[in-house]
Amino acid sequence: MKDSKVDRRDFLKRALTLGAAAGAASLLAACGKGGGALVCTDVAGLAPADAATRSSLQYVDASADPAKVCSGCMLYVAGQPNACGGCQVVKGPINPAGSCASWAKKV
Repeated sequence: MKDSKVDRRDFLKRALTLGAAAGAASLLAACGKGGGALVCTDVAGLAPADAATRSSLQYVDASADPAKVCSGCMLYVAGQPNACGGCQVVKGPINPAGSCASWAKKV
């Protein structure tokens, strides 16, 4: 019987692939609803290091604290109206109502 050990690199590749697939599935599901809340979770085009940074900084699409949303952060880069923006630290689409561990109040 073949030994089926998985090294750390393979585990991370598989985890990131699964996360990207889940994000794409949720994005497709949201698009099929014809509106609703803005979804900024598609990380399919990110490099593995950028996806890992996004995860380690605990980015979420909806902040639990209304006083600490991405649109109120000095690192947030606004997008078009009703569209995802960006961030100087967290790569990928960023929801203006989202949040992460690097949040810093706009001055």
